[in-house]
Amino acid sequence: MIIEYSEKYPISLKWDSEIQSIVFDHLEPIDGVSRDNFSLYVPNLSYDILEKSENGWQLKTNIYLNNSK
Repeated sequence: MIIEYSEKYPISLKWDSEIQSIVFDHLEPIDGVSRDNFSLYVPNLSYDILEKSENGWQLKTNIYLNNSK
């Protein structure tokens, strides 16, 4: 899996042991004209999750996670 995004904006990608998943920033075009130009994709404050299942990794998109701390 390759994540392409604007070099001007950092993204987060990490293993979350509480939900046993890989969590990373959900990316979207910076504006309506930039669709499919991944160098202009930026985080939108939601997350995508890769969950391990019997059939392999399953992607869930646009998830809002609450900080339990």
